Amino acid sequence: MVDGDTWEYPLWALTANHLTFEHVQVENPGARLDLPSTPRYCLVVTLAPTISSVEVQGKVYRKVLDAGPLALWQ
Repeated sequence: MVDGDTWEYPLWALTANHLTFEHVQVENPGARLDLPSTPRYCLVVTLAPTISSVEVQGKVYRKVLDAGPLALWQ
């Protein structure tokens, strides 16, 4: 989950071949793409400090790391 002006691409480079990223809670035309019917995300990464809670497909995630704009939710 990112806002409009984040440093998402360096994360991709740092985790290449180790993690797969999928965008969730998309609010642009890409939101029409289908997500899996059941949540299968082991971790949600947020890159926007204003995000205070995360729920994806009915599953509520709790914050396990808060590092400025970067937060990890499990």
